[in-house]
Amino acid sequence: MLFPVGQIIFSKGVLQYTSIDPAFYKFIMSCLQQHCKGKYGEVDDIDKFYNNQSAKFGGDIILSSYTYKPANTAVWILTEADRSYTTILLPEEY
Repeated sequence: MLFPVGQIIFSKGVLQYTSIDPAFYKFIMSCLQQHCKGKYGEVDDIDKFYNNQSAKFGGDIILSSYTYKPANTAVWILTEADRSYTTILLPEEY
């Protein structure tokens, strides 16, 4: 794990989607593991650079983006700059 994630918070949309499709929960937990390892999914190279800088030196949020292929649904994972919590949300909830 490259950085602490603090408390994990699931958005309302993620919780609703998980209740409809239980496989989605397994997917988001796998994404969270990747996020902690510095595998930020589908963010561009600039965001990867800033994520890595923030993981090493602190001071900014860390954002990952993944797509749940069965439903073509994007999921964002956002760890706060102070590492006190990480939110898993749908982009439209940002």
